[in-house]
Amino acid sequence: GHGIPEEELGLIFDPYFRSSQQKLAEHRGAGLGLRFVKTVVERHSGEIRVDSVWGEGSTFTIVLPRTVLPSTEPSTEQSGAA
Repeated sequence: GHGIPEEELGLIFDPYFRSSQQKLAEHRGAGLGLRFVKTVVERHSGEIRVDSVWGEGSTFTIVLPRTVLPSTEPSTEQSGAA
């Protein structure tokens, strides 16, 4: 893409928001995609960030916590009963 105008960066995760630049283009959308992504990321205790320069492009970064799940394999330990 062409990036996001600085004055719109605080709005891009709002439901139904569409960039003024996108409205002029032939791209269609409801403005729900980034809101959906943010909701999913936050429900997984993560965060989403955007760095954008108008005329150059945007970079979205998603950070999710790492969780180590307990092993589901049968234990190889034997009880001390004889």
